[in-house]
Amino acid sequence: MADTLVLTGCVTDQRKLKVRMRREVSQQLARWKPGTELTVTIERKRATRSLLANSLYWVGYVKPFSDYTGYPPDACHEFFKRKFLPTQRFLVQDGDGVVLDEMEIAPTTTTLNNVEFSEYLMRITDWTADTFHGAVIVGSNQEAA
Repeated sequence: MADTLVLTGCVTDQRKLKVRMRREVSQQLARWKPGTELTVTIERKRATRSLLANSLYWVGYVKPFSDYTGYPPDACHEFFKRKFLPTQRFLVQDGDGVVLDEMEIAPTTTTLNNVEFSEYLMRITDWTADTFHGAVIVGSNQEAA
């Protein structure tokens, strides 16, 4: 028996939640005992960057920077993420909210939407232009989003 039920939906014109796959949701709920405690999270779906933007990043930014520095592309990607994206705090808390452990986790580009990804590319473009005195080492003249 699955302990997790993930569903999607949308807000209707009447500002109500319309759940997709209602039959499957009802079937799963019927499998759980009455009184089963649940956690319900409603999260707004975000558009992520396009495959074109991702290709532009790897071909027009990461690869030229890799060629310029001599570091492998994955190392250059890691450098860009750590330099231009904020780190996140990961907290482990007990039931009373007392922090038991915490650490910084590496930033990721996978959750950036088109606007955020374009801003990320612009920060890379600006930094490389300043640091390398105008040397063109990234594909900054193309549309990312």
